[in-house]
Amino acid sequence: MNVPLDTGISGNECDLDTVFNPISRFENRSCWKDNDGNFWMFGGNAVYTGYPFMYWLNDLWRYELSTDQWVLVWHDSTF
Repeated sequence: MNVPLDTGISGNECDLDTVFNPISRFENRSCWKDNDGNFWMFGGNAVYTGYPFMYWLNDLWRYELSTDQWVLVWHDSTF
């Protein structure tokens, strides 16, 4: 998706669903494609409409090309 300020939708770690998608982000520099053609994405920055206005994301997502689904693989739940 290419939607600014999208808050994303996620379930439990490793759950697949067509409605899941990561929060909008920028400055994401850790992205790669695995041998199955799945897209992996780690971290980045997000904009928030309240305070603080920007925060770091510490999460790992995988997009499965064959099923057109995002899955939250891991996230830091300390904040």
